[in-house]
Amino acid sequence: MLLLAALALAATAALWRLGAGVGTTALAGGGPVTAAFAAGGPVVSSPAITVLAVGTASAPPDTASVRLGVQTIDADISVALATNNDKVAAVRAALAQLGIEESKVETTNFNFHPIYGPPTGMREGPDGPPTEIASFRVIHSLRIATKDVNQASEAIKAAIAAGANEGGSIQLGLSDPGSLQEQATAHAFANANAQAAAIATQMGVQLGPAVAVAQTGAAVPGPFTAERVGLGGGGGGPPLAPGTTDVTVSLQVTYSYTR
Repeated sequence: MLLLAALALAATAALWRLGAGVGTTALAGGGPVTAAFAAGGPVVSSPAITVLAVGTASAPPDTASVRLGVQTIDADISVALATNNDKVAAVRAALAQLGIEESKVETTNFNFHPIYGPPTGMREGPDGPPTEIASFRVIHSLRIATKDVNQASEAIKAAIAAGANEGGSIQLGLSDPGSLQEQATAHAFANANAQAAAIATQMGVQLGPAVAVAQTGAAVPGPFTAERVGLGGGGGGPPLAPGTTDVTVSLQVTYSYTR
């Protein structure tokens, strides 16, 4: 019996030294409480109420990013390049008339490549007849940034009129998503307080302060594409209905209480 007791004590000491797990101890006159085996020995937690709460905050998008381009094709590469340059300059000038700063219109891609015959534009196989360059294609892609969501539609319209013909998109987003996340966190904490207070009332105990908080989840959306725009046929800018952007935060909050 003495040998078994000594072995049990040695095993318990080893568990405490290793921080090997979590145990449950029954207290006289009360329910079980959790004992965590940490490096410095077992720590018995105080009576607590733990709740899960979610908070959401919403705001309309306040930034827009327009992507479009100019494509030109000509049998002479010099002509294709010159025509493309002229049209891009016209697009920039049209955007400037809307009050969009030059620094907000940036090149995101520029490329040119030959188009091979036959007219289908596909290369013949290595054993087929020789191919020749039929023409050259030049594409200059632009990104236009604005903090006026409604101006994005006007930018599309002006760019099309000035010569933009390469399909693009409009992306909407938030200039300060962190602020919206803070609001969602505050709402989640308020909901946690309300839940804990209701539970304490049902238990007939006095709710104490929050002693531990953990964020268990957060959904903060990035920029999203509002419209895919075809730029081949001219016309007006697309009508936008931005709606709102939602940020959701989930919290696990633990409160102390007294009887």
